[in-house]
Amino acid sequence: MIVKGVHIDGFNREIMEGHGYTREFPYSNLQGTVNPVASVPWHWHPELEFAHILTGHCVFHTPFRDIDAPADSMVFINSSVFHSVDVHPSNATCTYHTHVINRGFLAGSPGEIIDTRYFAPVLSCPELSGLAIHPDTPAHRRMIALAEEAYAQADDEEFLFELRVREKLTELWLLFVEETRSVWENSLRKNDVRNDRIRAMLSYIQENCAEKLSLENIAASAGVSQRECLRCFQALLKTTPFEYLNDCRVRRAANMLTETTASITEIALNCGFGSASYFCRIFRRFMHASPSEYKRQHAARRT
Repeated sequence: MIVKGVHIDGFNREIMEGHGYTREFPYSNLQGTVNPVASVPWHWHPELEFAHILTGHCVFHTPFRDIDAPADSMVFINSSVFHSVDVHPSNATCTYHTHVINRGFLAGSPGEIIDTRYFAPVLSCPELSGLAIHPDTPAHRRMIALAEEAYAQADDEEFLFELRVREKLTELWLLFVEETRSVWENSLRKNDVRNDRIRAMLSYIQENCAEKLSLENIAASAGVSQRECLRCFQALLKTTPFEYLNDCRVRRAANMLTETTASITEIALNCGFGSASYFCRIFRRFMHASPSEYKRQHAARRT
């Protein structure tokens, strides 16, 4: 367990590194405490968040609504939603367990069927920017219990704990998707056209990631304007076309680093990066290690 202390950058984005969150295991279990003189400031993160209220009574604030959260309830905060937390006026202190979960930890790579069918519709649904989950139905009680089971598994760090944590959180997400289906399906119907467009653009980027791509190229692959291309990526994937392109290139490069004897310069050029120095900078940002460090780490694991 790590006591939650929110560290934010100049854009109010929470910095996850240092909370047990790594590229290899993009998940953190944290304990938060708020009281009248210590609240959680406004911040955001691309990860999903579930917070189970243990004691007291707090209020999660978002730009869209305030979410009342008494003890034994749970709060869902969607990806990239600004939020803050205060103790409820009726209480002196509130404690809660929170799970901060990278989308890919449960969904796999962007564009795969689990991601597009069961994550993208929820993450792009404005009505699900934040939601209270109260233990008033068996499904909701099970969701809260799964959150605590995952928290305990992560805290123990015993053999197989990574798989057990993901198992619990996957079941939690399954129930959440079922319980909110009518909400996100209604929103999804409004986004059918954009879903078709984003699928076309993702396929184009995946197939051509080693080439020099422009925003114009990517937009043209779906027959849309550059502005609509940017809107589709932001609305459905909470990212930009070029962040997704870099992610594809880095994944390809990581595979080449561990499976081939190609030099870093050769890999950089084969994966669409203009230079080895730019490749190294982008690779470190995504993988939290330089290409050489990444290659050594994986070689060591095999011996």
